[in-house]
Amino acid sequence: MKQDLTTRLHKVVTHKKTVHCLGLKVKTNGDFTYVNLTICPVAAPYSQNIEARLFLIILEKVAVPQAIKEASTAISEIADVVCSNADDETQALIISLRQELQSKEEYLQSTHEELETSNEELKSSNEEMQSVNEEMQSTNEELETSKEELQSVNEELSTVNAELQNKVTDLSQINNDMNNLLAGTGIATVFVDHHLGILRFTPTATKIINLIQSDIGRPVA
Repeated sequence: MKQDLTTRLHKVVTHKKTVHCLGLKVKTNGDFTYVNLTICPVAAPYSQNIEARLFLIILEKVAVPQAIKEASTAISEIADVVCSNADDETQALIISLRQELQSKEEYLQSTHEELETSNEELKSSNEEMQSVNEEMQSTNEELETSKEELQSVNEELSTVNAELQNKVTDLSQINNDMNNLLAGTGIATVFVDHHLGILRFTPTATKIINLIQSDIGRPVA
């Protein structure tokens, strides 16, 4: 019963049409009962434009002769194998076996369709993953190139920094030598710029002009 219900429900979902299964044999309390199974799609409430997601399942209990008659009408192939002199129980058994076989075939067909759909989805996902992997690989190569460029720039900056440090050391040494030279001469000297602003002066100059260190940059006047 569960397999028949699953198969018919899948058929209704796929084709969106009402499906009937006549003379279905159902086990109840250690015995068997024949029912007519009907599954039909039901429109969602308050919205006629939304695809139906509700399904109505109807189980109608029928007598054995009625089940045989309705099943024989629905499945014409059974009429060729049912003997006219067979009793109702034999005919019911044959119909039940034929319907069970048909249900299994439909179930296998629906399973095959679902498997194909899953394979297509997996193939699509695999292609997407492969595309993402290629993009990540390309990004990784770009990052690796940027890393090498940054490393090269860092090395150049280190070289320039070392050169600047050497120049600063040399300039400081020259400045100290010049200050020592001027201080050692004993000559009062005041250095000014083009605007007569004080740049530097010797210690001897402070004996003539009252200059202090904060006067550097002020006009000599």
